[in-house]
Amino acid sequence: MHDDFSSSVLEVNLSAVRRNFAYYRDFCARPVIAVVKADAYGIGAVPLAKTLSAVGATDFAVARVSEALRLRAAGIAGDILIFGATGAAEIEAALASDSTLALISWDQLGIIRRVCRAVRRKARLELKIDTGMGRFGFRPGELPALLSSIAGANELEIAGIFSHYANIDDDPDDGFNRIQLNLFREALRICAARGVHLRRIHFSNSAAALSAPESRFTHVRVGSGLFGINPFYYAGMPDGLETALRWRTRLISVRRLPAGQGIGYGQTYRLTADAWVGLFPVGYGDGFRRVEGNEVLIEGKRVPAIGRVCCDAAMALLPEALPVGTDVTLIGRDGDETISVEDLARRWGCSRAGAISGISARVARAYLEEF
Repeated sequence: MHDDFSSSVLEVNLSAVRRNFAYYRDFCARPVIAVVKADAYGIGAVPLAKTLSAVGATDFAVARVSEALRLRAAGIAGDILIFGATGAAEIEAALASDSTLALISWDQLGIIRRVCRAVRRKARLELKIDTGMGRFGFRPGELPALLSSIAGANELEIAGIFSHYANIDDDPDDGFNRIQLNLFREALRICAARGVHLRRIHFSNSAAALSAPESRFTHVRVGSGLFGINPFYYAGMPDGLETALRWRTRLISVRRLPAGQGIGYGQTYRLTADAWVGLFPVGYGDGFRRVEGNEVLIEGKRVPAIGRVCCDAAMALLPEALPVGTDVTLIGRDGDETISVEDLARRWGCSRAGAISGISARVARAYLEEF
């Protein structure tokens, strides 16, 4: 443990993060846009952006203006693309921070133009193309009207264009991938016919960057893959990626309880024999979700979490009496056993990035060179 005042710690292997960045850059032979939105999925955007900047990263992406401002305040000088700036105050702050705005709607375009004129600044834009996700952006058929609207607007600069696959994480051979790619290429043709110079073109996320070379345009966009989270939902971890995360806590109570003893809220679990039960101070308030089937690693063994996870604690069925203070691993390796982010996401019924993003701020973060 690295923080005497925290009940658990999420350890981040910065050397592994750097190696993962280099792997993507070299494998794809493209510059990598490091996606550090949602505080780098809860891992820590500022320390990770600084780590990546030190090894040559110059392109970053975030979801909110506040996230971009935090990076700028920490001295991150690269290009920052903001996916979701829509209000006038947000846009004004984004312009002041010299960030790039994703252009995602007609309404947003009007606000950007009004703000630019009011503050006498130019907006650098990347066009978001909706190739089938149905979230936000412009369909290729809307581009002629959009480009006509922007043409001659001295306060606007189109710097790039991008889109996002819907299904490629789950199935690289899904036919919808090809439909999306063809729509994106149509958008590129429309831009070229209109004489729009695009400095940056990106479609590939962490999975597509490795599995779909045809969609590696000028850049690739990588988020959770940088942290060694398997980007493929249909295959094992790519050989070139390393896990960079470990979540640990410790036993704070060990008791011998009798057969028939109920454990936790609702008494949903009862001991079938006398047993040692350990308490560890991590609960759903820390991001350890309240589902059945949770496991942890103790002394190199898989140990079931029993009873309902509480807000601040959970219980484990121990194989033997163990001393208070014994390490408990929630993510990572202990001996020959490993619990991965993929394991948790599968058990919790969520995405892998969602599993990590849900680890709360009261879990300490420790940034190490190796572990």
